[in-house]
Amino acid sequence: MSETTKNVLFIGGPADGNRMIVPRYTYYWKVMTKPKLEPSSFIQELPTIEEMLTINTVTYRATALAGSSRAFEVFIPETQTADQTIELLLSNYKP
Repeated sequence: MSETTKNVLFIGGPADGNRMIVPRYTYYWKVMTKPKLEPSSFIQELPTIEEMLTINTVTYRATALAGSSRAFEVFIPETQTADQTIELLLSNYKP
């Protein structure tokens, strides 16, 4: 990591729990994933070319989760609120 990059935590969506190094002044980040094809669906018919080539994109936005004396920058899906993010963190907490 340098002065031109930052290491951020992604919370929610397909990149949940991952840390990525992104350019310092980045406020949006796209994550691309391939949908999982269920093997049981192959019994009836083979997946189409479109299904095999489909790529899903989730756009994340930078937000700050603040404590009493410090704010932590994280990336969350555009459709997720800060409150939902905190709820997600607390619901998955395992001591």
